[in-house]
Amino acid sequence: MTVLEGLLRLAHPIIPFITETIWQRVKVLCGITADTIMLQPFPQYDASQVDEAALADTEWLKQAIVAVRNIRAEMNIAPGKPLELLLRGCSADAERRVNENRGFLQTLARLESITVLPA
Repeated sequence: MTVLEGLLRLAHPIIPFITETIWQRVKVLCGITADTIMLQPFPQYDASQVDEAALADTEWLKQAIVAVRNIRAEMNIAPGKPLELLLRGCSADAERRVNENRGFLQTLARLESITVLPA
């Protein structure tokens, strides 16, 4: 809940009515007694909280989805048509990323299945 509460404070200047409404419910769960999010301090950036591995995995996931979408466009395959993705010659790190993000890949790239073949 702490992350959600921080995100609400971060988004408050942009969408104040929505964040205030949600924050009024979240503050109880976080044990905050203040009356309004408007008077809460703006979140401070803390470099020690950055997860470089998660950032790298997210960037890899984005590039994989873009690659599938580009191949679809180049081959005139309808964006909504489910495809079977076959991967060969993946590094151990890439295979780990595929396995950990299989659901995201299948949904966002509209894949029916993902198969990692031996090199």
